Amino acid sequence: GYEVTVETGGHIDTCGLDSRVFRIVDVKCPGSGMSARNQLQALQNLRSQDEIKFVIRDHEDFVFARQTVVQQRLDRLGSALLFSPVHGVLPAETLAEWIQKLPWPLVRLNLQLHKLIWPEAVCGR
Repeated sequence: GYEVTVETGGHIDTCGLDSRVFRIVDVKCPGSGMSARNQLQALQNLRSQDEIKFVIRDHEDFVFARQTVVQQRLDRLGSALLFSPVHGVLPAETLAEWIQKLPWPLVRLNLQLHKLIWPEAVCGR
């Protein structure tokens, strides 16, 4: 009777997970310094109920996310495409404007709500 969701980086293949598990895969953009670790071929194992997340630092990261969606045909999976601004770096309003120009209805602006609700907890403050 439980719903289980596993969130992992794009460098971990999720195909070994139980088929009942919902997956959220965080594809690392260049601004993270971790994009070389992505295993993009593993994205082809995702299903429509899974989600793909890009944390975007700047316009270069946005272009990377957009190109990855096209090259990996992620817009055809039916999965939610979550675009998150790096908190305190890229204004959510800016990312929202960029998203509005995309042709894919499954792209969602994804904010780190815990950082908005409890800003004093950010960076150990």
